[in-house]
Amino acid sequence: MNVWEIAILKSMNSLGGEAGLQQIYEILPSFIQLTEEDLRETKWGGRPSYQHQVRSHITNLCQASELSRVSRGSYSLTEKGRKRIGVMAKKYKNPPIIEALCEFQFVPTHPWDLTIPGLMYEKVKNEFPDKQQKIGVGVQFVPTEKGLEHKMGHSPPRIQFHRKDKTALIQVAPDLLAVNQLKPYPTWSKFKPMILQNLHMYKEVANPKGFKRIELRYINKINIRAESVELSEYFDFYPYIPKKLPQSHTNFISRVEIPYLNNRDRMLITIGSALSERPDTLSIVLDIDYIMSISEAMQIDAVEEWLEQAHSAIESSFEHCIKDKSRILFEEVK
Repeated sequence: MNVWEIAILKSMNSLGGEAGLQQIYEILPSFIQLTEEDLRETKWGGRPSYQHQVRSHITNLCQASELSRVSRGSYSLTEKGRKRIGVMAKKYKNPPIIEALCEFQFVPTHPWDLTIPGLMYEKVKNEFPDKQQKIGVGVQFVPTEKGLEHKMGHSPPRIQFHRKDKTALIQVAPDLLAVNQLKPYPTWSKFKPMILQNLHMYKEVANPKGFKRIELRYINKINIRAESVELSEYFDFYPYIPKKLPQSHTNFISRVEIPYLNNRDRMLITIGSALSERPDTLSIVLDIDYIMSISEAMQIDAVEEWLEQAHSAIESSFEHCIKDKSRILFEEVK
């Protein structure tokens, strides 16, 4: 057992799963006994010796996909890293996820081979037997007078392959593959293999050149049985209304875009009111979308590491956006 790596992982977990180097340096002594040699200043910038140890071990942890790099000097703890120290991500009996999806856009190849959808169907038909052709769909939330409406927007024509129970589907279009999981969401340990398996089959029939864009997205709908709520009691991400303005409001939407990995990736977090399912219920949508938007910034073979990093960032962001009152609604499993 590498005591330094375990100490770093435990430090990250105690900091909420995401932290910068300086935060790790400060809390690390709580998880490992530092010797006089570890505290000795070095000739490299006068830093203590243990800080160089930490940086070296963090590199190894990132290579092992137990940490993922968020930005320069900032890291997040992955599910694999949590498992290593016996800490699992929060689990809920009634998770608010209404849809999770992963979409791959590939570097265009011309001309598009019209036989690819049929070849793909032959590979997936046992699990996804129901075939449909759609003009083109894309998940989006459209602001209306009643709040955000969950709608399927127009995009290039797609061939869809559905499960019999309509809980999941695969979508194929020119230079595009999408994997959609609807309710009930299983777990990441089941959704990720489904993504990778279908990507592998797509690679076999289409031989894509590289990624133009990748997106991992989780759409959550939180239903609160009340006529009015104080958003700050349920969420840590919500619109701020200046104190001199009336504090009561109806529909709302707030969105932020956060860069990751020197702007190679970005995360879009959107929260807004949505159409309620019952007259005595308020519905809030929390949409978290992690995107690699720089064409060919990553090799196809590195996709599993990217998925872990994206999922870790989404999971961490979700927990940072909600409060315990929301967790009570989801019935956290302890």
